[in-house]
Amino acid sequence: MPIVARPGCAMIVCMDGYYDYGPLVSLERSIVLAGLITDDTRMVGYRVAALLGLPYTDLDRSIEHHAGTSVERLITEQGVDRYRTFERELLARHLVATPPGILTLGDGTLLEADSRQRVASSGRLIVLEHDLANFYWRLIGIKQAREAEEAAPARHAGWHVLNPEPLTRIEQLRPFFQARVDAWADTGPAHAVPIVGASPLAAVDVIVDWVRAHGD
Repeated sequence: MPIVARPGCAMIVCMDGYYDYGPLVSLERSIVLAGLITDDTRMVGYRVAALLGLPYTDLDRSIEHHAGTSVERLITEQGVDRYRTFERELLARHLVATPPGILTLGDGTLLEADSRQRVASSGRLIVLEHDLANFYWRLIGIKQAREAEEAAPARHAGWHVLNPEPLTRIEQLRPFFQARVDAWADTGPAHAVPIVGASPLAAVDVIVDWVRAHGD
């Protein structure tokens, strides 16, 4: 296969027709991923976008870029309302970006009625669905993994930036869990992908297959 030089393309990697970028599906609207654990949603969304050759946007990372600080610091120093303002404005912008791609939300994005309406009208929602027990044990596993990283200080004392108490009982999670499940239902039709076991990565192939089957 001949190596050819093209503008913006490094000679060592641009073999004609081999490393050319091209999406594997065409979307009319962005695929919007929501879940109970933002890090898991981000991990799944990034891999789905990479496998399908689609643009990828992480809403919380976009907020951090525009706010000039981390989500945790933004919330603790400027308040949840300031975070939600960034969230609403950037969600509206990313939902109409072209070409459509994969957009991952924070765990609480759809608690806001305005955000639910925007996603329902401009996106196609996929929910990473835990049951309460699986959600609890996933959080315990994440906590243990972080504690094992001795050089990495805890980002916050509790199990969530908005929940400062240590996680010791499954019932602590119920209000958080139910509020988000109800918000997803209120958003409208969604494709639910059950998360079973310790890792969400099994959801990647399921979502890729769904997007390929339902691409516009």
